[in-house]
Amino acid sequence: MNTKIIIAALSVLIPIAVSCDPEGVARFPGQNQNPLPDYDDNRSDNLPPVVDVDQHTGEPIYDASLVNGSMLRRIESKSELTARLSSSQTTNYNREYDTAAMAGAAPPTAQSAAPAGGGSNTSGTTSSTTTIQEEGVDESDLVKNDTRYIYVADGHKLRVIDSYPATAMREAATMEFAGYIRGIYLQKAAARLVVVSEVYANYYDIYSSSNTAMPMLAGAPAPEYMNTSASVAITTVNVASPDFPAETETRFFEGSYVSSRLIEDKLTLVVNSWNYGYYYDALPGRGFEAMGATSVAYYPDYGSPSLDVDDFIPETWMGGSNDRDPLYEATDIHVQTEPYASLELTSVVSIDVNDLESGYKAIGVNDTFGVTYVSLEALYVTKQDYVYRPSHTEYRTLIHRIDFTVDGPVYTGSGVVEGSTWDSYSFSEYEGHLRVATHVDAWNSPNGVSYNLVTVLKNKDAKLTRVGVIDNIAPGEDLYSVRFAGKYGFVITFQRIDPLFTLDLSDPENPIIRGELEVPGYSEFMIPISANHIISVGRGVQLQNGFPRPYGVQINLFDISDLDSPQLLRQVDLTDIPTPNDNQWSTSPALYDPKAFQWYPEQSLLAVPVEVYNYSNDYSYSMSAERNVHVYAVNQTAGDFEFVRKFGFTPDSSVTNYYYDPFVRTVFIDRTAYAVTENLLRGIDLDSGSQASPTDLSLNSGN
Repeated sequence: MNTKIIIAALSVLIPIAVSCDPEGVARFPGQNQNPLPDYDDNRSDNLPPVVDVDQHTGEPIYDASLVNGSMLRRIESKSELTARLSSSQTTNYNREYDTAAMAGAAPPTAQSAAPAGGGSNTSGTTSSTTTIQEEGVDESDLVKNDTRYIYVADGHKLRVIDSYPATAMREAATMEFAGYIRGIYLQKAAARLVVVSEVYANYYDIYSSSNTAMPMLAGAPAPEYMNTSASVAITTVNVASPDFPAETETRFFEGSYVSSRLIEDKLTLVVNSWNYGYYYDALPGRGFEAMGATSVAYYPDYGSPSLDVDDFIPETWMGGSNDRDPLYEATDIHVQTEPYASLELTSVVSIDVNDLESGYKAIGVNDTFGVTYVSLEALYVTKQDYVYRPSHTEYRTLIHRIDFTVDGPVYTGSGVVEGSTWDSYSFSEYEGHLRVATHVDAWNSPNGVSYNLVTVLKNKDAKLTRVGVIDNIAPGEDLYSVRFAGKYGFVITFQRIDPLFTLDLSDPENPIIRGELEVPGYSEFMIPISANHIISVGRGVQLQNGFPRPYGVQINLFDISDLDSPQLLRQVDLTDIPTPNDNQWSTSPALYDPKAFQWYPEQSLLAVPVEVYNYSNDYSYSMSAERNVHVYAVNQTAGDFEFVRKFGFTPDSSVTNYYYDPFVRTVFIDRTAYAVTENLLRGIDLDSGSQASPTDLSLNSGN
C-alpha cells in the first residue's frame, strides 16, 4: 500500500483543465456535464438572494443565512433578548435551588507529605514540554512537568511527583479539588499552576429526596423550574515549594467546559451554558419528602412562560463565596443577523491569572460550537451547517473570529468554508490569513466523489472572505492529518492510495500543490522538527481482498527541504505485526491524541506509547501483550531513526479488558524518560537502562 505525500505552495493556482457545457458553465474534469436543474418556480418567491457561487459547478448558492445571516451582531437591549428567547419556548429557572457545589464549592485543600527517605534536592537541566499546536499558545494537559517535578491530574486530585532522579521518585503532595480536573497549566517562571476543573450538576442528584444538600423543607412544594448547569473553576496554585502546594485564588464560571488556552498570563476560556429548563411533575413532586417519594419525574416544558433574561445570563463568583455576579450584560451577547434563537449560550472569557478577583472580561454568543482554534491574535469557534443547491446539499463549516484586545474578547467577523474540519490542527493563522483544511463527503459532493480543500480567508469588513483555495485535493480520499508550519502546509489523505501533500502558502491568493510522494501506510499526526524535516506517527496498511487493512503502528521521517520532491528517509514499524493479523492488534494514543506524541528537541528524542493486544479465539476477551513507550533518537543528518529504549509495564495476565490502564503521557528530564499511565508512573535511565520501580498513582480512582 502506498501513501502519497504532497507538499503544496499557495503562490499560484493549481492548473486544472476545465470545459464548458452548452450553457457556458465551467465544469471540472469528471464532473457531470448535464445541465443543472432549476429551482422550482413555485419556490422562487421564497428564495433569498444569491450570495455566492459554487466554485465547482458555477451554481448559485441561495441560502443567505450561511453568509450574511451567519454574521453576528450585539443584542441591542434586554427586551430584544427576551423576545428572541421566548420565541424558542424558553423555560424559567429558580437559582435558589442550585446545588451546594454551584453555590460556592469548597476550595481545594492541600495534603502534603513530608519528604520521604531517598528524596533528592537535585534537578535536571532540560525537560520536555506539552505538545502544542501554535508556538506561544500553551495548552492545558493532564500531565505537566519541570526539570524535577511531574504534576498529574487525577480526577478530583492533583498529584505532585518528585521524579528526579527516578531512583528516588516519590509522591510529594496531593491536592483535592471540588470538580473534575479537565487540565492544568504550568507557569515555570511564576512558580504557578493554573488548574481548570469542572463541577457537574446532576439532575438525579439535585432532585432526589436523598440529596440532603438541597434546601428542601418537608412538605414544601418543589419548584417548577431549576437551573441544572455545571460550572468551570479556575484555580491558581503556588508551587514555589512543590512539596507544599498552596491555592491562591479560585473563580467559578457558570457553564460546561469547552476549551482553554494560555498566552503569557491571559487565559482564554470557552464555556457552554445549556439552558434547558425542566418542568417537574406536581404529583407527587410537590412536597415529595413529606409524601415519601424517592424522586421527582421531569420532562421538557415546551409551553412555559417567557424567560427572565437575568436567569439566562451565566454568573461568576469567587470560591467560598455566595455572592454571584452576571458574567456580562445582555448587550454583550451576540446573535446571528438572521432570525435564529437558541436556548444555548457560548461564553468567551479572557482571564488575567494574576488577578482572578477582578481580572476577567467576557462576551456571549447565542449558539453552541464544535472545534475551536486559538492563534496568538484570536479565537475561532466553528459550527457545522449546510446549504441547499440545485443539485445537492453541501455541508459547510461556519467560523466566527473573536479577537484578543486590551478591552477583552471582541467579535470581529464570520465566514464559511466548504466541507468539515477534523480538529484544531485543520486551522492555522499566519500573517493575517486563516488557512482551513476541510473534507467534503461523497454524498455532499456535486458529482458524488469526495474531495479535500485548503481555503485561505482574510478578515475584511467584518467578514472572513475567501481569497485563495487549493481545491479538489485527492478526489475519493479521506482527510487524515493536517499540519501547517508558517507559509507551508502538509496534508495526508487515505483511501486505497495514501497521499501526503505539501503546501506552500506564501501567496495567500494563489495557493498551489508543490510536491507529491507515495509511501507505505499513512500518518495520523505530524510535527515539523526543522525547516527540512517532519516526523509522523501512523499505521502500516496492506490490501486484503481489495480492501486496505491497517496493522502495526509506525513512525516516519520525511525530508521536505525540496518542496517539489519530498522524500521518505526512514520508516520504522514499532510492533512485530508485519501484516494484518486477526489475533493481534496494536494502537497508540498518539494516533488520536497529539499530546501523547512526545518530541524532545533538546536531546533529539521521540517517544511513542504503543499497546499490542492478543485476542482470544472467540474475540470475547483480550489481554495486553505489550504496553511500552518506544524511544528513538532522530538523526536528521543521517536521515534515520536510532533505537534507544523500549520500556513500560508488565501486563497483568488477569486483565481481560483491553482498555485497562492506557498510556497517558511520556515525560523527559535530561536522559531520563517517564511513562505515565492512568495507574502507574515509571522512570528509566536511557543510557544505563535501569528502571525505577513504578510509583502507584491510583489515577482516576474516583476518590
